[in-house]
Amino acid sequence: MKVVHFALALLAITVFEDTPKPVVDWFAEAKKHAVSPQEIVARPVGEASARVVMVGRAFAGTAELARFEGTIAACATANDVLALDCGYREGEELERWVRTGVGDADKLLADCHAFGWNVSAARTWLTDLSKREAKPKLVGIATGDPRAACTEVLSYISKVDPDALPRAEHALRPLSVDGRNGEAAYFQLDDNQRVVLRLALEETLGLFRDAEAQYTTKSSAAEFAGHSRLLIGLSQYEEVMRFERDNGEHDPRGRIMAENALVALKNRPETGRLFAFVGLRDLARASDADSFAAQFKGLGGEPFVAVATACGSAEFLALDPNATTKRIPRALKISLADAGPLERAFAHASGDAAWILDLRVKPADANVTAWFAEHRSLRSADDVCGAASETPWDHEVLVDFDAIAWFPTLSR
Repeated sequence: MKVVHFALALLAITVFEDTPKPVVDWFAEAKKHAVSPQEIVARPVGEASARVVMVGRAFAGTAELARFEGTIAACATANDVLALDCGYREGEELERWVRTGVGDADKLLADCHAFGWNVSAARTWLTDLSKREAKPKLVGIATGDPRAACTEVLSYISKVDPDALPRAEHALRPLSVDGRNGEAAYFQLDDNQRVVLRLALEETLGLFRDAEAQYTTKSSAAEFAGHSRLLIGLSQYEEVMRFERDNGEHDPRGRIMAENALVALKNRPETGRLFAFVGLRDLARASDADSFAAQFKGLGGEPFVAVATACGSAEFLALDPNATTKRIPRALKISLADAGPLERAFAHASGDAAWILDLRVKPADANVTAWFAEHRSLRSADDVCGAASETPWDHEVLVDFDAIAWFPTLSR
């Protein structure tokens, strides 16, 4: 028994030697007053109630984080909108499935890539959503799959303006076909061809604007609006491809998501809120001016709450999202020994229980504040998952997030 106690004491010294007692005490106290997801959603920001709640997942594909997203989504009412990091078209298909049951839910979830590896866990909370009488609206705020969007836009043009179809088909061809070796066809265009594509997209968008009355008469206002959004999404996709090809300085994806989120919020009732479920990196504000949250704030978005998720020691199965043909489960082990000081402090305070730390309640102890200033980064999950990870924990945590939901263990 003495040997066991000695071993445990040695482990505690090894694991927590760089976490001073004031910090450990503060985390322990924070655990006693841990807030619930419902309280985080309801908490005011400044004098205005937060109309937007952003949730950043640490690992795409774990049941615990999907359930947490489901808990947040359960707070939404019929006036609210759930925004996913998928394309407008993919969001529309998921919305249709939730409302009517039409479509293959597993295929829709896998194709949209909004929930990463674990399609089954995401489907659970979407199924719960489909059973509700008062359902919030689902939308996609990212760029999505250009090929399917091209097919729908061209089909619409053939219906409302057949004479314009040949030119539109030619204009959209670089976005509607696969490139060689699975690479986007855009990367195989030379500089002149890319300029031509950009101008063709602008021309097609202009055609839609000028022919709105004609197109609406031959279809409906809803159809016209939906296909206009698809065309805007294609233009946004081209902008992202241009950034990746040219290795640009400013990543446009955060701004695109912010713009699309503002459109979705604008179309909601005045009392409606927006719940965004995105990757953790999208919530960086102070450390990444190009992030979704930073761009949303910069564009004059509504007051928002940013909730991050953090993970501890675990071993779980994940589906590799980088596999293009057959997705093969693989075991990933996240060792607590690899965790940085801040994560070890989480673990010390939480034990085996999941809890939420409200970072808007700043520690009063100067020693705690000083320690956070020095140890404000958690370890990067890239060390474990490589390119499959969505958790570059290199933000200034206390500045970027309003709360952190801590999950000591994960499972497939």
